[in-house]
Amino acid sequence: MSYASVISFLRLILSLAWLGGQIYIIYYPMMPLIQRPVHLCLAMSLVILCVPLKIERLNQWTNKIIDLILLAGVIATTGYYLESAIRLTERMEGIDDILGRDVFFGIVLVLILMECVRRVVGWSLLGVILAFLFYAFAGNWFPGWLHFGGFGLSEMVETLTMTANGVLGVTTETSIQFVFYFVAFGAFYSAIGGSQLFIDIGLAAVGRHKGGAAKAAVVSSSMMGSISGSAVANVAATGVFTIPLMRRSGFDANRAAATEAVASTGGQLMPPIMGISAFVMAELLQINYGKIALAGIIPAVGFYLAIFLGVDLYSRKTGIGTIAKKENAVREPLLPRLYLLLPPVILISVLIAGYSATFAAVIAMASCVVTAYLRRTSWLSFKDLIEAAKDATKQAAMVAVPIASIGIIISVSIQSNLALKFSSNLIQI
Repeated sequence: MSYASVISFLRLILSLAWLGGQIYIIYYPMMPLIQRPVHLCLAMSLVILCVPLKIERLNQWTNKIIDLILLAGVIATTGYYLESAIRLTERMEGIDDILGRDVFFGIVLVLILMECVRRVVGWSLLGVILAFLFYAFAGNWFPGWLHFGGFGLSEMVETLTMTANGVLGVTTETSIQFVFYFVAFGAFYSAIGGSQLFIDIGLAAVGRHKGGAAKAAVVSSSMMGSISGSAVANVAATGVFTIPLMRRSGFDANRAAATEAVASTGGQLMPPIMGISAFVMAELLQINYGKIALAGIIPAVGFYLAIFLGVDLYSRKTGIGTIAKKENAVREPLLPRLYLLLPPVILISVLIAGYSATFAAVIAMASCVVTAYLRRTSWLSFKDLIEAAKDATKQAAMVAVPIASIGIIISVSIQSNLALKFSSNLIQI
């Protein structure tokens, strides 16, 4: 077997294991210090496999060897948490001893997590995390209200990786309980043709108007965002069609990409499936997610109205963006495909009925598979189902890694008292 086929096989096994595991823990939850590390390690493994290292000054095989070393590190770290879960759960933070292997695997986990963040998000988020880690160790060098005693290495490892806080804290728990299922729903919905339906609805609604190419992107991205909650997934689903369409209608590359990026980012504000922050908010405040989604309707509508007006005014000013008549036609008639709106309707209905967001997402994901077989053109083969599962776990990994890393920022801010000092000084200002 070639290297590429081995990597593809590993990705398939991990994807199916992760998807199966997420369904299993709905009925049989595990202790946090098993559930959270395994979830994070699976996400990091898939990031390493799906976004391979590409350092130009290194040859191809050196990059591959580094990836395999990182993957081995993730596997070893998973074994450490499975072996140490009971001890870590029963130990008393700040009192019980921190073992050498705790420090070693804690450092390994954080280093690999930061590399995965770099691959997924880039240096923007990684730079912020590094700044907070520097502050954690060098707090006694800072003046004024920023000053604090600083942490030692063992203390920092304990805070970040040995408790249900830090990278294994509320953000990772949110990924487990909410984000994974909604991202998976969005992937399965795209697989049955939902994203193309939204694009065609956008074209039918506004495509014939001035600036119709960009307006169709705004409408389709808002609809896709309502069931994906991920800017990356939104761009991947709709941008591959709307960006070339905007280019052909006269938009330059930068403005076409920016329009799609902003419209897709707004999907994180669009109920019923909003972005990560909404799930974290519901978890921290212990508020039913349905109430959070309901409160998000007005700002989401305002956001998209502003984008739509901006696109309209720019198109009227420049005279570009009108779609040629031959390109404005939808690929298939809309009416026979409206049955594809069933999964989002089911999702919203289950949420309104008062069930949990997790239950609603799982039911909606199952309804995607059932809905696909209501019409011959949307049938999913076994291969299609496997590809949908792989796409779902890939997207989930791309979200799980950065939100787990935000746990570092949260822990340093709380443990150093920076959060309270910052809010107090802000109130005084």
